[in-house]
Amino acid sequence: MRALLAALTLVLLAGCGTLPPDKPALGDGFNDTDVMFAQMIASHQAIAAKYLEVVAKRSSSNEVKTLAAAIQVTEADEAKQVKAWLDTWQKPLDADVRSALHASHGGLPSSGEAELKAIQDASDAEFEKTFLNIFIGHQHQAVEFARMEIAAGQHRESVSLAHRVDKSRRAQIEMMLKMVA
Repeated sequence: MRALLAALTLVLLAGCGTLPPDKPALGDGFNDTDVMFAQMIASHQAIAAKYLEVVAKRSSSNEVKTLAAAIQVTEADEAKQVKAWLDTWQKPLDADVRSALHASHGGLPSSGEAELKAIQDASDAEFEKTFLNIFIGHQHQAVEFARMEIAAGQHRESVSLAHRVDKSRRAQIEMMLKMVA
């Protein structure tokens, strides 16, 4: 009954009489896309946390510090949630590193230690610009992960999180583009 109500709700929200054939009805179950999304977001947020710690210590811009602090709180909450899902699903925290598995959503997180070093080593005069440029790309990758989940995920809460990630990261990118200009 619950699955039927969920499917009916989706049909009504979609404004059509049938669900697309390639998109399963969302339910309490999960699929490989949900697992990969959770793993990718967990890894992505772990990297972001390191960048944001540096911003808290080094940034002279109140605007950049405020944005970074807001992102830090949001992503910490999201990270707890995806880690809980992975634990419940009895899946590893880390994604499979074979690149072919990640081609459809922008690959494995591409920002990491080299970008962290660039942020740390930036001169005071270039710090905010360096951080913003790196973090714009970093957050764009979260949008790609979210869109993968929206397109093929099954777990209702994961898809809901993906919609929030897509919307919030695009808004963050827009803000950062204005700050860096």
